Amino acid sequence: MAKPGPRPKPLATIQRSGSSQVYKRTEDLDVPVDMPDCPDWLGNLARQIWDETVKHLFDTGVITLLDKGVLGLYCHSLSQFIQADKLCKKNYVITTKTGAKKPNPALEVANKAWEKVLKASKELGLTPAARAGLGVVGKREPDKSSGRFFKVS
Repeated sequence: MAKPGPRPKPLATIQRSGSSQVYKRTEDLDVPVDMPDCPDWLGNLARQIWDETVKHLFDTGVITLLDKGVLGLYCHSLSQFIQADKLCKKNYVITTKTGAKKPNPALEVANKAWEKVLKASKELGLTPAARAGLGVVGKREPDKSSGRFFKVS
C-alpha cells in the first residue's frame, strides 16, 4: 500500500537545493553511481534508445546501477510504442472478415505502451516536471539574437 503524501525527494536533490532538511535525512542508500549495462532482453530499437538515453542520464547524475530495470522498461515500452504507432499510421481502422470496421488493435498496444513510457519517464526524470522535482535543470547559453527584437541594456 502506498504511503500518503508527496513522494520523498532524494537526499542529493535536497542537498543541491540548500534546504535545512538535509540534516534530518540520513536514510538514503549509498549507491555507487555508474552507468548500467544494456539488458540482454532489449531488442534493436530499444537498444538504440538505451544508448542515447543512458548517456544523458549518466551525465546529469540521475542514474545509478539500480535503475537498470526501470530504464530497460522505458526503452522497451518506447520501442513498442514506436512500432505500434507505425502500424496504426498505415490503417487506423481495419475491416474484419464479416465486413465490420473496428479500430486497429495496434492502437491499444500503442496507448498502453505510452502509459508505461510516461510512468518510467517520471521515475527517471525525463519529463520537465520530474526534472524540476529532482532539482536537475539544463543550462543553456542566453539567446543573443533577442537583441534584434528587444532593447538590451
